[in-house]
Amino acid sequence: LVRYARDEEFHAYALVTGLLLGTSMILQFAVVIFQNSRVKNPIRTIACESVPILLCMKPVVDAYRVATSQKRKKHKRFDYLTEMGITRGIEMFSESIPQAILQTYVFISIAKSGAGGNFEDSPAILLTIFSSVLSASYCSANISYDFDISPKSRARNEKFYGYIPDEAKGRTIVFFSLIASSSFHLLMKCISSALLCTMGFKYFGMFIVGDTLLFFVYKLFRRDFYHWLPTETHGAAIVVTLLMRSVIKIINDFTGIVQFRNSVDLGGAFWTFSQIMSQAVAFVTVFFYLRMGTARTGLDASEERKLWIAMFGLLAGYIMSNVAFFSNIKREYYRTFFNTKTGYDAIRDGFYESGDEGKAEAVFTNSRFHVASFQEDTKKWVSENWIRWQETRPLWLEDWIAAKIPEDWVPKAGRADWQRRRGSALGG
Repeated sequence: LVRYARDEEFHAYALVTGLLLGTSMILQFAVVIFQNSRVKNPIRTIACESVPILLCMKPVVDAYRVATSQKRKKHKRFDYLTEMGITRGIEMFSESIPQAILQTYVFISIAKSGAGGNFEDSPAILLTIFSSVLSASYCSANISYDFDISPKSRARNEKFYGYIPDEAKGRTIVFFSLIASSSFHLLMKCISSALLCTMGFKYFGMFIVGDTLLFFVYKLFRRDFYHWLPTETHGAAIVVTLLMRSVIKIINDFTGIVQFRNSVDLGGAFWTFSQIMSQAVAFVTVFFYLRMGTARTGLDASEERKLWIAMFGLLAGYIMSNVAFFSNIKREYYRTFFNTKTGYDAIRDGFYESGDEGKAEAVFTNSRFHVASFQEDTKKWVSENWIRWQETRPLWLEDWIAAKIPEDWVPKAGRADWQRRRGSALGG
């Protein structure tokens, strides 16, 4: 940002960089508001939670809360691990990924025009490209890694979480292969996206919008439109769905984040298909770019050959890193990369195939649209077990969960305890 701001020729790039940073902060503020809107004094809580964003310390605060296993507060809509994942996703979506594309575009534009004097010969721009790529790749790997090794994740969904081996060597190989795979993938996408931008920004915009719309058509066709985040109103559910699904789709297209093969996000089969298509689209873009001819691309035959060598080299690195990944994860989880379940199916199965804690996770942490199909069974489950829970006090039955249970689900003998728990939760 500072380097571009100092050079009059690159003021527009400095403005874009500033807008990207501002967008990231706005989205993080939106998450804080959404996460804390149910507390008794939301303004004070939201103001306190916003300070780390202003200090650019939100990821550090989130990581500390997860690392120290802080207990979820009563008013929170989702746990701290999910909040940390969303924050990292926002950083990738509005900072690391677009910055990597922008820097690649600037590098290609300067190389074509021969402008910039010493700036063209400086390794600084390449350093910014690789730092943005590594930042996004590290976040991508960290999200997948943290969710999978979380004891809570493995307890609530052992069929999906647990692919990372338990021994240190295996975990290390898997983690670095995730970083490497995402890095090679993102570099290919950056090159192809930057080339598409040089042909015209409208083409890049049309591709992103068109591809995202096709994804929504796919979700609607499978009757799997709504995102799992819980909301109070139908309008809020639509807004959250459009935002979250768009962000997840774009992040996955550029980083191949393994966590998003979850049925409630993309699904295993679609995730695998999207990785293959992303690689194919990158090569197709390069092919059509070079078809424009030397007069428009500014590349001679030798430079075109170097571009193809770079693309195939990145593809080879992507394949090798994935070989390392799949060779070291637990083989019984291969099926999760080809799973065709919808989010609705996965949440419903999570209720019927789990114990009490898993059932509670399925019912009380997901959108009401996902739970509607088995709500009567949910009511029966609560009614038949509340007295037992009242006596045994299971750890998973926290006050915020009790507050979500309708009064008519609770037997009369247990309503006094339910009202106490609900009052405690609503008291914030």
